[in-house]
Amino acid sequence: SLFSPIEAIVMEPSGLYREPIESEILVQQEPLLAGSKVNILHMSSDGKWFKVKDENQLVGYLPSSIIRVI
Repeated sequence: SLFSPIEAIVMEPSGLYREPIESEILVQQEPLLAGSKVNILHMSSDGKWFKVKDENQLVGYLPSSIIRVI
């Protein structure tokens, strides 16, 4: 694909969600820590969630409010 991943930093600890809903199950129990690097793959239509891939190649959703693009 022509789309190159957007690098971003997690600004506060957060679980990695399976779906873009707060009540959703987490991809893993350990939260992503503040300062973790992720690649943004997609933004939800309402802009509240980013689909991301973390440094361990896990894919899930994070609230966009805690992500800072670098």
